[in-house]
Amino acid sequence: MSQSRILYTPIQEKRKSRVPSRRSIFLILGILAVSGTAAAIIYVLQMPYFQINSIKISGLVSLDETEIRQKLFSHLDGKVAMFLPRKSFFFVSSRDAEALLKNAFPRIAAVSAVKIFPQELSVKISERNLWGIYCNDFRMEAPPEDPIIKNNIQPQDQEIQPSNCAYVDQEGFAYEFSPISAGSLLIKIHGDGEFAVPSQAIPRELVGRMNEFSRELKNSLGLDTSGFEFSKSILREFRVKTSEGFSLWINRDDNFVNVLKVLKTVLDEEIKDRRDKLEYADLRFGNKVFYKYRK
Repeated sequence: MSQSRILYTPIQEKRKSRVPSRRSIFLILGILAVSGTAAAIIYVLQMPYFQINSIKISGLVSLDETEIRQKLFSHLDGKVAMFLPRKSFFFVSSRDAEALLKNAFPRIAAVSAVKIFPQELSVKISERNLWGIYCNDFRMEAPPEDPIIKNNIQPQDQEIQPSNCAYVDQEGFAYEFSPISAGSLLIKIHGDGEFAVPSQAIPRELVGRMNEFSRELKNSLGLDTSGFEFSKSILREFRVKTSEGFSLWINRDDNFVNVLKVLKTVLDEEIKDRRDKLEYADLRFGNKVFYKYRK
């Protein structure tokens, strides 16, 4: 009795290997799903419906709204990754818009940008409040009774810097160059040393003390302040120009209420009707007041 054998040819094995496994099928389906999702996302990102085409701006006082809007639209123009619109709602960064405006417009004190789905950017701006004009044209002179100050300012007398003027806000921040004289209603602040625009031209703490003294001067003696003088090399003191034309020399850290009580006594009992001839009163030495009349 003969026996039969079944032979497997290479052709049969090759046909069997062409059948894809489950793993391969799932991999292919996964790739197709990811590709489809990516294509859908790209399509959505490119849709005009999801692009910022409206910018609302509020809070402006002196800044040009058209200029600000053009700055923002210019920032949103162009592409991301070569083919996606930068102004897509999903790409626009509120923080980037805020930083852009603050850098481009130093007059802005604070700005808030909020995206409103799906096409709007709402921008609220607070502008700096003008306090006065700051010029770096002051050269401090020491009175005869103050040799320490005289020694401190000798290097300054040997170097004369070109003067610049700028508008400053209530924190001493210089945000825009100004003419040397811009009307009599603005406070004039005279200092020394170089400064940039924009920059913190006057120390904040010093500005705070200047404003505090100005308020106390008005409350105590009814005098208005027309300007201030100070030296960056001697920040422990400053000088005040009064509405009556004379100056007051002040220690920054003194008790201003007590200082003005002493001044009132000197004005009422010693200077009296010669106030219009007074050049300055030095109030830096407690109850002892030095003063000088104009020649």
